[in-house]
Formats: sequence, structure tokens, C-alpha cells
Amino acid sequence: MRAPSASAEPAASVAAPAEPAAVNKAIRLGKLVHPEDGTVIDNAIVVIHEDRISYVGTDEKQIPCGASVIDWTA
Repeated sequence: MRAPSASAEPAASVAAPAEPAAVNKAIRLGKLVHPEDGTVIDNAIVVIHEDRISYVGTDEKQIPCGASVIDWTA
């Protein structure tokens, strides 16, 4: 019977470093309906900073530079 080798160690899995999540995100929507009064915003943009909604409207200038943009207009 052979003794286990001292150099035989289990291989450690090394995970790749995760990409940092974008602090700012913008979602482009074809239509957005206000749930309380039923008004509709065409070509709406929702800007999210960290975990909070910071803007809802149609002005593309409100999208922060470097924001991750998700296009749900289709």
C-alpha cells in the first residue's frame, strides 16, 4: 500500500475578479405608464443611481456619462 504523496493537494479554483457594477444605469422604454393616474410617457428614460431611481422622463441629457444603458424600446 502506498502512502499519499505530500505534494498531492486539491486544486484550488481561482475565480476571475468580478467586473465592478456600473453605478449609474439608464433604461430606455417605448412607453411608461404611471400606475396612479394612467398617464403614458412615450420614449421614457429611467435613470438609476446605485439602487435608487434618480430620474424619469424623456430628456436624454439626463443619462449620466458612462452609464450602462439598457434599451427596452422594442
